[in-house]
Amino acid sequence: MLSQSLGNNQLNQLIIKLGNVDLFTTALQKDNSDLAEARYLLHGLKYHYPELDPNNKVRIQFYTHVSAKEKLDYIWNRNFKTAFFVRATLLLLKLLSCVVYVANFVEFETPITHCYKCNDSPGNVTYPTYSALLWVERSLFFYVVEVCVAALSIGDTIVLIICEFRGNIVEQILSYRVFLELIVSVPFIASLCHPLFRYLYVPSFLNCWLAKVFISKILYMEPIAFSSMQRLLMKLTTFITCLAFTCMCGIHYLERIQDRTGEEEFSFFNSFWFVIVTFSTVGYGDMTPIGWISKLFVIFTIGLALIFIPVQLEALSFAWGEKQKLGGSYGHRRAEKECHVVLCTSNITEDILNEFMNEFYAYPKLQNYYVILLCPLEFDGKINAMLENPSWSQRVIYIQGSALKVSDLIRAKVHYAECCFIFSSRNVKDRRREDEATILRTWAIKDFASHVPLYVQVLQPEHKQLVMSANYVICEDELKYAILASNCVCPAMSTYISLLVHTLQGSKSGTVYALDENPAENNDQWELQYARSTAQEIYDKTVEKSKFFKEYVGFSFMEAAFLAHRKYGCMTIGIKPTEGQLMLNPGPHHIIKATDTIYYFYTTSEDETEISVVKNENEAPKDDPESNNNRGSQFFSKLQQAIPLQQSRNSFSDVVMTTPYPSFQAPICYLLPENRKICCLNLFKPCEHDQRTCAAEYNFKNPLTILCVEVPSVAICNFIVPLRHHCRERYALTPIIIMTENNPDVNFLAAISYYPLVYYCIGRLEDLNDVIRAGVTQAETLVIVDKESSKFAEESYMADSGSVVNVYFLSRMFPDLEIITELTYPANMRFLGVHYTQNAPKELSFSQKKALEATPQDQDLFRRAFVSGSAISTSMLDTLLYQSYVKPYIISVIYLLIGLKQHQGSGTLIFRTMADSNAKTFTELYQEMIEKYYEIPIGIYRSIALDPPRRRKRRWSFKPVKEVVVLDQPPRRRRRFGTLG
Repeated sequence: MLSQSLGNNQLNQLIIKLGNVDLFTTALQKDNSDLAEARYLLHGLKYHYPELDPNNKVRIQFYTHVSAKEKLDYIWNRNFKTAFFVRATLLLLKLLSCVVYVANFVEFETPITHCYKCNDSPGNVTYPTYSALLWVERSLFFYVVEVCVAALSIGDTIVLIICEFRGNIVEQILSYRVFLELIVSVPFIASLCHPLFRYLYVPSFLNCWLAKVFISKILYMEPIAFSSMQRLLMKLTTFITCLAFTCMCGIHYLERIQDRTGEEEFSFFNSFWFVIVTFSTVGYGDMTPIGWISKLFVIFTIGLALIFIPVQLEALSFAWGEKQKLGGSYGHRRAEKECHVVLCTSNITEDILNEFMNEFYAYPKLQNYYVILLCPLEFDGKINAMLENPSWSQRVIYIQGSALKVSDLIRAKVHYAECCFIFSSRNVKDRRREDEATILRTWAIKDFASHVPLYVQVLQPEHKQLVMSANYVICEDELKYAILASNCVCPAMSTYISLLVHTLQGSKSGTVYALDENPAENNDQWELQYARSTAQEIYDKTVEKSKFFKEYVGFSFMEAAFLAHRKYGCMTIGIKPTEGQLMLNPGPHHIIKATDTIYYFYTTSEDETEISVVKNENEAPKDDPESNNNRGSQFFSKLQQAIPLQQSRNSFSDVVMTTPYPSFQAPICYLLPENRKICCLNLFKPCEHDQRTCAAEYNFKNPLTILCVEVPSVAICNFIVPLRHHCRERYALTPIIIMTENNPDVNFLAAISYYPLVYYCIGRLEDLNDVIRAGVTQAETLVIVDKESSKFAEESYMADSGSVVNVYFLSRMFPDLEIITELTYPANMRFLGVHYTQNAPKELSFSQKKALEATPQDQDLFRRAFVSGSAISTSMLDTLLYQSYVKPYIISVIYLLIGLKQHQGSGTLIFRTMADSNAKTFTELYQEMIEKYYEIPIGIYRSIALDPPRRRKRRWSFKPVKEVVVLDQPPRRRRRFGTLG
């Protein structure tokens, strides 16, 4: 090839220098020729064009013509190193001149009362001696220093005039700096002409104003990072200092020629005392000037102070107000020595900040962390009031800025942060626009500091793939619909998830929940048991380092779970091998290894527990001391006879396929072999394939599940997938009716057309006719999703008014219907499930009032509607992202529980009624479930059944029913079913 034979450099020279287009075209055509022809062609080109010889080279240097003035300006002003050196040197010289002035007058205090070195005798001295204003005694050393300083200053002034000359020399000479240099420097240079001029008085104390000029220039140099507030403060400080020093030196010089017999002299210290007392408007009157020149000088300086100091104070106060709006700042040195995290969002509300701070600082190891709030909005008054809390004021810094600006990221010290939380504001009109802003914030921070872990929250699932570069990502709509679907399968699963992602104090908050309850109904005080159970949290530990599980290395997972709960009271839910994925209840055939990571529920971490052996004298001796316990021996034998597990198959018999919408990892669910016609999906509108117009005409065998949304989106697939999970039996699949107020788009209809028994209809929840046609009379569960349009009410907490009223009427009309409602604000849960009557107590007791004030942030978790699972608020799930910083596995555990994520060998969540169980305690129930079903119970849902009324007077009898939520082992092979049609 021609390019290979010539080389890149020679080929480039050939293309650039060759002027004959025909020869160049020929060279390109010969590119496919062999090496010999290419060399022959190159030899011919060199013969016709000798300048193409590689040995014939020239050196070309590029330069820009720069005049001497531009070079001097670059060295003196634009080059940082030389400019800083020059200005710092001149600053020190000006300060040295002021010091020499004071030292000279301290050494020679007595004024010269006649013409210095004149032949005339002084005679009798008469005061005031105005000739002493022109002459002063000066030592040779001080004189040499003053002359050197003046010479260097004159040289800098000449360079300044040359660099800034624009054609008007008079304007430059009359400038502030040049005029001062003429007064304090030129006389010293002129004194070299005659020895008598050495003793001429020069007001060199005015060099302090030139020192102020050099300080201002240093402050405004670009590489030096000074804020505008610091610059204004420094300017005000230097102005007041220079004014006080000038007045002190002036009053001292003018009063030294006065006859102050019997009065205290105006020394430098007394002059400074007089200036401070006068400028502070105190005016003790112990010292006053005598001469009229001194009095005029004091009047002049006071006038300058009254004019210029208020102007600079106004500028400083304005800068302070702007800084308060921009928030605080985080220093470079603090960022290197301290740990901090950054919370970035478009709008920080009081609820978000309160929940974040309570959850983030709930962990002891995070107490020394600082939180930087980066928000583009101005500093809000409510946020400011919250940050004045003594427990937070020293640990929270608010910075107004944008994550898209590098300067604001530097102010927040994002590159030094331990992690960065990026949240989307949910109460916005355009959720897509908010997600786009979150995506750009994520990309900007990743580009600025790629090593910082990112914890990102998005609203819509279609934007999730664009922020997968973050370390942890959660989607609000995806998580919300999946939890609502889990509530339809396992009652109060939303309550379980919310309690799992909140750090509570257990029974401390239990009294708050009692406020919603009628005292006549609290016979068993079960709300106290609920409060105590809220202290359970999930922890992880390596088996070989665990106090609870290190003795069970080599045991099966079910054996270890059984024995650990019996001995320590912890509930084991899952395990993660060293090279594998997290699995919930992997079954009895998973053998625990020392390097595995075990996950369990417990009141506190095992690192904060101390294990001590307590000997029970009444306990009978064990038959086999080497055995763990006698009761477990029968259980071990059952495990050995367990049926081997079978992996799920992608065969047509199980109809196991992936969902068309991508998630973290697509769960396996039931899908149709072929998608249905889009016209057949409308429940109310007949088509040529189906003439039915309401749910009653379909004659569904199973109860319906109705989902009411305002605007349908593809995120609803996350509601359908858990209800079509492969662990459900086909004959038990419930029809899903999606009732929407707006027409769905084609993408949404194409997505739901692959799922069996899924329909949609156009209707409003307020219209009873639409609700009945949708099949509310055949429905078992009605799920109401919060409307996006209702979030923009004039009074923010009124956003849930429509949902609350609709739930109230539907619950009265259909008492057997289970209604699950999503609310914008958790505080509105107190209106659900509680009917206020005239017999209700009008006043709370003193203890109840104190309990309400003690823990107001946790009271929403103890409302009746929340505990029963009939109400959910997505804002309560924000703590999932907060906890993922301390517990990185928490997101995977939640996604596995609700069915959004599925790992091979992991168990599934089921709901089992335990009416036939003989267990009296949860410990007995735990052991019974493991022995009989190889299932691990993770919670108990206790419901109350109501008998229908028998007479006109309503008499209700309460029958407690225990139902348990368990983690089933991985599914075995099922029998064949027919094709879903």
